[in-house]
Amino acid sequence: MQLEFLAGGKSAWLARIKMNKIIEIIFACLAIIVVGLSNNLYAKTTIQRSFLKKADFNSDGKLEEVHLIIYGENIKKPFQWDLSIKIEGHTIFHRYCDDSWLDDFFHDPTYYSDNGATYEAQKQEYYFKDLPEKVVSYIKVSDEEWKKDDFWLRKYVEKNIQDELSSKHDIVGQKAQTIIKAAIYRLTRGIQTLSISCNPLTGTEDFMFLPGINSFVMYYAP
Repeated sequence: MQLEFLAGGKSAWLARIKMNKIIEIIFACLAIIVVGLSNNLYAKTTIQRSFLKKADFNSDGKLEEVHLIIYGENIKKPFQWDLSIKIEGHTIFHRYCDDSWLDDFFHDPTYYSDNGATYEAQKQEYYFKDLPEKVVSYIKVSDEEWKKDDFWLRKYVEKNIQDELSSKHDIVGQKAQTIIKAAIYRLTRGIQTLSISCNPLTGTEDFMFLPGINSFVMYYAP
């Protein structure tokens, strides 16, 4: 009986040793995985730049905040950007743009710069300088400009606003015409507008804020 007990005790002891070894191996493997993940995350440093601009889109003396966030995995990977405008805590405009399709064009040294700039330099100029600076603009259309080309500009702007009111706000008829007339008047007096584009080589889409519907509408597009 004693020999059987000793044999059983030895077997249990050996089993515990094997189990401890297995646990040590598992913890060692987990440590290697954690270190590997940490190094991988460190190598993929995330770029995120935030820009804040203020503008009086409503022409009421109060400044609205324009938030622009540009982000990407690193300078050699495509960027995305997100633009939003809030009035009294409510988001009244939002635009997201994924520039994956655009990124390869910056490898052409003359794509965005006339000076033969590098891929990284062109991206920095566009994303960190021009895009934030040009997102808010000021426009004042004189009577002479409205009258050019037989009122072509005015008719074009009126049609764009009319299409926006109809398709996005379900506003038509006399109500739409009243809003359009007020918009043309504001453009003649001078207002701050929103200018954005998902293509740096095309003209911007220009939006103006219409107090009557508390929303932005696109009045001009390339």
